[in-house]
Amino acid sequence: MKMMPRIYTIPTPDDDRYTREEVMKIMKKAMSNKDKMYDKMQQTIGRLFYPLHNSIAWIIKTMEELQQKLDYTKWIIQRQQYHITKSEKAIKSFVGTWIETLAYKSL
Repeated sequence: MKMMPRIYTIPTPDDDRYTREEVMKIMKKAMSNKDKMYDKMQQTIGRLFYPLHNSIAWIIKTMEELQQKLDYTKWIIQRQQYHITKSEKAIKSFVGTWIETLAYKSL
């Protein structure tokens, strides 16, 4: 059976070693790259998320305003229906009384 080649080797004392300054330089470069990636990510979020968020907020505000208008319109319709019903009852009562009065007078 054929063995797979090793991809990672464990460092041995004979390998090259980095000095403290070289390690610090590598770490500073890694931190700088991390900061650059973070800034780029924040720019991407700013470019994509905030306009979308503003659009969604506008849609929500518009929906709330439309709901208020709808509720007000329903209230007006209910109020008109109440007055129509009240008026019909009053007219029926008056007409009924008037017809009874005419019928009584004609006797």
